[in-house]
Amino acid sequence: MAKSKATPLARSGGSEHVYFASTSALVTRHLILVESPLSNISERPLTGLTIQIDRDLCVGFGDCIDVTPDVFEFDEEGIAIFKEDNPEVDRDTLLESCLSCPVDALLALDGRGKQLAP
Repeated sequence: MAKSKATPLARSGGSEHVYFASTSALVTRHLILVESPLSNISERPLTGLTIQIDRDLCVGFGDCIDVTPDVFEFDEEGIAIFKEDNPEVDRDTLLESCLSCPVDALLALDGRGKQLAP
């Protein structure tokens, strides 16, 4: 029997909603990993922290750029991205930048994976 191909429809929280055309079935799979083929998350280690930008959540307010202009900039779509260089930035300022995002598109994790912001 041929394997049915899944078509990703949406992702919310820790679930992925998938449609199987051959069986007309809608299935919700619970995700375990932060990154998946549907993920649009950029990640970079900075100042002993791991910083993640969720590009699906970012709407381009620019508060992170206001706080740490050496770390973040806008791409051509008006979404925050990391600048090319890894600047030396104060850890508390970087955390403040992550906390400044009004839509929580920035995540800061310590070396053990503990979430520090938001």
